[in-house]
Amino acid sequence: MEKKLRIAVWYNLPTGGARRALYDHVKGLVERGHTVECFRPPVSNPEWLAMPTIEHEIPLTLFGDEQSYVKRIWKHMMRLTLGMKAMKEHSLLAAEAINKGGFDVLFANTCSAYHAPFVGRHTTIPSVLYLQEPNRFLYEALPYLPWVGAPEGSSWRRKLRAVFDMFALRKQAQEELKNAKSYERILVNSYFSRESVARAYGLDSQVCYLGIDTDRYRPADVPREDFVLGVGAIATPKRIDLAMRAIGCIEPSRRPKLLWASNSVDEPYLASLRTLADELRVDFDLRVLVPDEEVVSLLRRAACVVYTPRLEPFGYVPLEAAACGTPVVTIAEGGVRETMANGFGWIADPAPTEIASAIEDVLTDPTIASAKILDKRDDLVAKWNNTLAIDRLERHLKHVRIPPVHSDGNSLAIAQAYGIVPILSLVVAGYLNLHLRILIDQNCSFVQSLRFHLYPSSPNGS
Repeated sequence: MEKKLRIAVWYNLPTGGARRALYDHVKGLVERGHTVECFRPPVSNPEWLAMPTIEHEIPLTLFGDEQSYVKRIWKHMMRLTLGMKAMKEHSLLAAEAINKGGFDVLFANTCSAYHAPFVGRHTTIPSVLYLQEPNRFLYEALPYLPWVGAPEGSSWRRKLRAVFDMFALRKQAQEELKNAKSYERILVNSYFSRESVARAYGLDSQVCYLGIDTDRYRPADVPREDFVLGVGAIATPKRIDLAMRAIGCIEPSRRPKLLWASNSVDEPYLASLRTLADELRVDFDLRVLVPDEEVVSLLRRAACVVYTPRLEPFGYVPLEAAACGTPVVTIAEGGVRETMANGFGWIADPAPTEIASAIEDVLTDPTIASAKILDKRDDLVAKWNNTLAIDRLERHLKHVRIPPVHSDGNSLAIAQAYGIVPILSLVVAGYLNLHLRILIDQNCSFVQSLRFHLYPSSPNGS
């Protein structure tokens, strides 16, 4: 009988696609008989897709209550540095619990604050990181790069804060790279994400595609309604404004309502969207924290689903909509070019007029559009089902067997296993040999003289 694994999972994820992916992974591994325990800091809405296994909440203390005005200002300016310090302390506690738990492998997941999590630097068991994406804020203009300072026209307070942030963000980038290097294997959700990891960290990763619940997301005998559906957070990277501008390009007599189901809201961005909707005369219907059952119902009833985020690494929504038999209009960016490549939807250039043209193509004859998607459903189910996704992940977890040697303390376990004296002897000998060679290569006169007296028979001391 094949040995089942004891798997320690670490995560720090808000509601959204990344936590859904982890939920599916944990559920699939538990159903296959593996023992899974989760370790995490306090997270938002922990009841949303609560992991179907034991969860250990490890404390994360960010900031204490300060009465002094000066101390409050200082903590605000140093918030990034203090946040990293707090996460490091949490990670040490989590790693200590994991190291004592008798686990076979650590399955770490993306950290919402630092993406490549700190916990891998302190564990002594084989480790795998599923990195949904690098910290895009550090490497992409969202909407501007932090390294170029505060945007033009910013207040002096924001400019001053940007100066403090610059140093902290450089340290954060260094720490995240160290974190990423501490894992034996990095898994990603698409070839686009693999390229993103290579650009950000200079590290190799392996594609381990996600899957969807094709039993849950399936067609139903319900009539289509006159609205275009979007699903996702109200946040700038999701580019709801692009979808709204596309709807605004459609003639008013044929213009559908834009209904958006969101799990979280950035209030300033929402205010700008409402202003834009008024300017374009788009009927914008926002629904927040919609239950999963209602989202599935909306996917089945929508005339069309629109999906326009900036460089989305994978994208659940287009696949889930297509699995429901609903036409999808998305853009030729990011991982969506992989997931929707086999005719599962309409792929448009990321321009309002191009997206609008694809939406109108769907709305002209919704029956034909739906039939086109339904004809492809068997292919979609065969490629993107959860069973295959768990197969892929399980293989990676089983194949990672060599314990890591980290620079921050885990090498002690190797020294204890093989004897501390031989290890120290090799380190000292290697250090002295390296520096002696450097001195010789630089024609250090002192060393040349020393070697001449030691080896007088050799004219050049060799």
